[in-house]
Amino acid sequence: MATRNIVPRADNEGSLGTASKRWADFRSVLSTVTTFVTTTLTATTATITNLIGPILGAGTVSQAPLTYTSGTNLATPAAGATEFDGVQFYNTIDATSGRGASIIEQYFHLTSNGANITTVNDFFGANSAPKFVANGYYILDIYAFFTKTTANTCVWTINFDNNVVSSWCLYEMSPIVGVTALPGTATMLIGQAIGTTGDIAVTTGSLSTGVNHYAHFKVWVQVGASTTKANIQIAATTGSVTPLVHSYWHCRRISPNNIGTFGA
Repeated sequence: MATRNIVPRADNEGSLGTASKRWADFRSVLSTVTTFVTTTLTATTATITNLIGPILGAGTVSQAPLTYTSGTNLATPAAGATEFDGVQFYNTIDATSGRGASIIEQYFHLTSNGANITTVNDFFGANSAPKFVANGYYILDIYAFFTKTTANTCVWTINFDNNVVSSWCLYEMSPIVGVTALPGTATMLIGQAIGTTGDIAVTTGSLSTGVNHYAHFKVWVQVGASTTKANIQIAATTGSVTPLVHSYWHCRRISPNNIGTFGA
């Protein structure tokens, strides 16, 4: 792949934005870059102040319109800055609050009802498991809507194909008689499950048949030395479970560090 380096030169005042001719020359050079896959702009000593409204070209299957190189974050957060350290993207609104972590997440949702599940199987279907990089920290949020045939228990499992350092799961679901109208006529179950280095498993009460049910899992994961994935699975003790449309999970990687500027 060819790379073209364009180094804009500052005028005597040290600012590219103060010399209209230099900008005209700069734009002219940029306009000729049509046959190169990658263009690198480098300005090590100049400050670009008047570059307004740049329009990036369309990406291709092998080249993104804009790619950040991971590096070291600023020693002092600067308002308006965007940074990337290889773990997290950051944006800073003001120096008082400090840099903030940008929300980058993966998600998977059902656009129609899923197939009936009897023995243990992936709730969201084949090829639906979130994947985690080695040594990463993640927050996984799962929202599951479903119906049950034959009143009985179900077993939820979140299976990691490689052991994790630690995980914590906050679990809540609708009453065993199903989702109730507001303000509610039965007690919703809220519990927690700790899966230290193994899988997370939750057994429900005996769920009523022919009604809508809801379950929510929020999982904090510290991954070990190997890349892993989390299969979100359910099994019906008797009868079957039908995953319902709009069930979804979303997942984001977080920094191992606390992000922001904090008071004493």
